[in-house]
Amino acid sequence: MKNWRLWIGILVSVVCIYLIARGTSFHDLLMALRQVHYAFLFPAMGILFFASLVRAFRWRTLLSLCPAPGMRRMFNCVNIGYLVNHISPLRLGDVLRAFLCAHLESLSPVYVLATVAV
Repeated sequence: MKNWRLWIGILVSVVCIYLIARGTSFHDLLMALRQVHYAFLFPAMGILFFASLVRAFRWRTLLSLCPAPGMRRMFNCVNIGYLVNHISPLRLGDVLRAFLCAHLESLSPVYVLATVAV
């Protein structure tokens, strides 16, 4: 059942990569990648992971009046919300993460959306 979702996801990813890369000069891209300071990449990834973990914990604390969802699910919802915030206008990712969490945890969408507003 989930196999078709995987293939649709791969297809969407390939189309997006094509749309992004179609006007790119690969020689210029390789030259730019040679100038990157990769020593900063892993600390930045660690800081990003830790910040997302803290945000998930903070949001889980706000939802503590009801049975609190697991940290893994909260972490995933927070990251999905921030991903959508980066690619859509009007901070739609916050609304999406509230409704996603409400749907996955069988909570009231209004209650979860109120915690996002806080």
